[in-house]
Amino acid sequence: MEAVCEICGGAGLRLVERPDGSRAATECRCRIERRAQRRIDSAQLPDRYTDCTLEDFDTTFPSADRSLAMALNIAKNFVEGYPVMTDRTGLMLVGTPGLGKTHLAASVLRGLIMSRGVRGLFVDYRDLLKQVQNSYDSRVAATELSILKPVFEAEVLVIDDLGASKPSEWVFDTVAHILNTRYKDRLTTIVTTNYPNAAETNRDVLAQMTDAQRVMSDRTLGDRVGNRVLSRLQEMCVVVEMRGVDFRRTVKRADFGRASRGVAPMVAPRAAQPTAPAAPGRPLQRFTAPVASMIPLPVNAEPAAQEDEFILKADGSLDIRRAPSESGNAPVGRARLGRFAARHQPRDDERQ
Repeated sequence: MEAVCEICGGAGLRLVERPDGSRAATECRCRIERRAQRRIDSAQLPDRYTDCTLEDFDTTFPSADRSLAMALNIAKNFVEGYPVMTDRTGLMLVGTPGLGKTHLAASVLRGLIMSRGVRGLFVDYRDLLKQVQNSYDSRVAATELSILKPVFEAEVLVIDDLGASKPSEWVFDTVAHILNTRYKDRLTTIVTTNYPNAAETNRDVLAQMTDAQRVMSDRTLGDRVGNRVLSRLQEMCVVVEMRGVDFRRTVKRADFGRASRGVAPMVAPRAAQPTAPAAPGRPLQRFTAPVASMIPLPVNAEPAAQEDEFILKADGSLDIRRAPSESGNAPVGRARLGRFAARHQPRDDERQ
């Protein structure tokens, strides 16, 4: 059961005394907070970003680029100056993944709801286009208009991950329709994107590419949403460039939480057990020199005078016993295996 406000007793109003000595009723803080919470709920912020604030946006970690602090400062000034100083202009947060663009956009929307009482909406670009596509199915009750109406009418709209869907003429037309409608109605739009703020690749160049090359060429925002939409965004939004390394990979990598924070495990550790002798494994398997052809040797390596012996041990590792040769007993094959293993170590993004 919700606690009753100690100030107004649940009435939602409180009496205040004016400078002339008269008394008047004004809204209690509890009513203002409840109204703001309802608007936050209706804004459909993702659960992960519901409680994000500008104060939580970290720009002081060791590898932070100075552009992050500049972006935070712009965001704070935007919230404080809305709507008079911003003149209904929006923001376009541009940068590679993991820089906090979504956090910053969600925090701005939350700040505007809490401090300015705006009616806002947060949409994921891919999800929005998928909902519109699904509305064309006769078995779906929702219509295209019913899906787009809240997007058209939101006082402040956040479009997250613009350009993430595969580009097509239908995508270009749909996005242009949304932005043009909001532009004409002078409504504020905030956009995040992972793609550089650059024009579309020349169509003559694209025509000479294969399909695979064309996919790889979609590396600018113009390629992903079209020059028409990009031009409109330049007029509607202040472009905020964010640079740096992926925060999620360097600072906020996933872990199990408790152990990384030094919290005692929920289950007591089991007592150490004496080490038992290893169970007998599979017998050693020996292979002679033909297997060596699988492992390329240096061009200037001298062939062994005798056959080398390759031994597959019980633990699955491969051992190589070199036969003596005139050039010495240097384990050329082993060094080559070591270099091969080093070359094929998983990258950081593959380990995650």
